[in-house]
Amino acid sequence: MMLLPFEIAALIIIAALTVLGSAANSFIVVVNCIDWVKTRQLNSNDIILTSLGIVRFFFQWTVMLHRIILMIYPNLFTLAEFRNVIYIIWTCLDYANIWFAALLSIFYCVKIPNQRHPIFIFLKLKIPQIIPWLLLGSMLASLVNGIPVIWLVKNSHSNSTMNLSSNSMVTNCSLSWNLCEDHQSNSTKDTSPNIASKLDLLLDSYYTYGVPMLCIGYSLPFFIFCVALLLLIRSLWGHTWHRKGNNCNPSLEVYFTAIKIMVSFLFLYISNFICIILRISGLVNVKSPWFSVVSVVHVAYPSLHSVILILSNSKLRQVLKRKFLHAEVHSGGDIN
Repeated sequence: MMLLPFEIAALIIIAALTVLGSAANSFIVVVNCIDWVKTRQLNSNDIILTSLGIVRFFFQWTVMLHRIILMIYPNLFTLAEFRNVIYIIWTCLDYANIWFAALLSIFYCVKIPNQRHPIFIFLKLKIPQIIPWLLLGSMLASLVNGIPVIWLVKNSHSNSTMNLSSNSMVTNCSLSWNLCEDHQSNSTKDTSPNIASKLDLLLDSYYTYGVPMLCIGYSLPFFIFCVALLLLIRSLWGHTWHRKGNNCNPSLEVYFTAIKIMVSFLFLYISNFICIILRISGLVNVKSPWFSVVSVVHVAYPSLHSVILILSNSKLRQVLKRKFLHAEVHSGGDIN
């Protein structure tokens, strides 16, 4: 299969981002695991970062595998079992990635602000005990949010056995956005009225139930993150207002570091969220250059955010400087 120049460029960029993200997330997991072996304990922040790193590592390689197969061996997706497993794993890992990142924003919101409200005081005291439960709840939420994909997989599988051509791209409608991609692909081909009618019914069900459920699934953690971000900014504003005469206040540095992390996450998440909506709505044709752009942004989000987390975490930053960059970074200042 001959690839277009922009598809080759997108594949190279995705591969580079996957390697970068894998290295960053592996670094986070390995450093925290070594720390746990030495001390037999991890704080709540390290537990969240480790969970996020593990999920992102497997998510990025799932996306990379899907992209390679889609470009080079598209006929492999006619194997229902292989196709369905990849798509369900992709979706659940993607949701877990977003939920864990939202949980990290909640952690910053609770731990960093110097709030006197009883709820914040209670959460600060209880956060070490409830973090494992919140992570478990995030995983369950990811599975629940993946129900539309599981339903689409079952529905498309039942339709694929109803006199549909085994080599037709109509049978590749397992994942939500691939349903739209397949429809775009088939719109340029001659299909029988029977196949076209069944595909239209499947598309109607997808747009009626699948798209709203998927949008809600991605929007809920984003809403939680935005609330946490606004509360954190409000706390920072109040703190700086009362201590504006002391520019060297050390607690302000903690606030500013957290805000930079959250704002960068917001920018990356918004870009990722827009790309997700474009894909699940079928607004981007699979053969257009914009589809490659969407795929690149989708992979860039977890890679770049993990790098920012490393540079903003004092323990991870010190290990990075000591093990890899000691000669170059030692004479400079800390990376903020």
